[in-house]
Amino acid sequence: MLNMEKITVIEKFVTPEQAEIIIDFIDHNLDIFVHNKNRKRYMLRFGYDEELPEQAIHSMDSVYEIKDTLNDIFIRTRDAIDPSLFLTSWFLSKQYPGARLLPHKDGAQGMNDHLDYTAMLYLNDMKDGGIISFPELNISVKPKLGDLVIFKSLEHEHSVSEVKEHRYSLPMWFTKNESLKFNG
Repeated sequence: MLNMEKITVIEKFVTPEQAEIIIDFIDHNLDIFVHNKNRKRYMLRFGYDEELPEQAIHSMDSVYEIKDTLNDIFIRTRDAIDPSLFLTSWFLSKQYPGARLLPHKDGAQGMNDHLDYTAMLYLNDMKDGGIISFPELNISVKPKLGDLVIFKSLEHEHSVSEVKEHRYSLPMWFTKNESLKFNG
């Protein structure tokens, strides 16, 4: 585990086999994902989300075939951060070349301010691009298959450099508010 000030990176948090199960699911089910052409991303969003509530799914029926793999990841991620937290939202993501994320925080006053921790799980290596950066901390993390990046959602602005190849990830958000936990 690498602890760079306020950003934690747990290397090889999932096995290549676990990552491949999720990637295969994404690639074979893109028809149920929301495709955002502007962001160059396919996304299947779950849980409590004030930004795009119309896209949030509250049941794991659509991911039933990988439910056990996902639940294992959710529990182990929560336990790595703080066992008293609750998973509140998450999504499966496939970005394609040209995608990027401008500097942002994962919550703000009045919009998803219930988010306490972000955990970003990378499902594939990135040879070039797709790097998550935290400018105020002068930290950048190059995505590697199986790595988990953890940080406080409301505190750390971050961005993602231009993606040059497909970038698969499983972002997760955790809260202290039990009434907002994902029950899917």
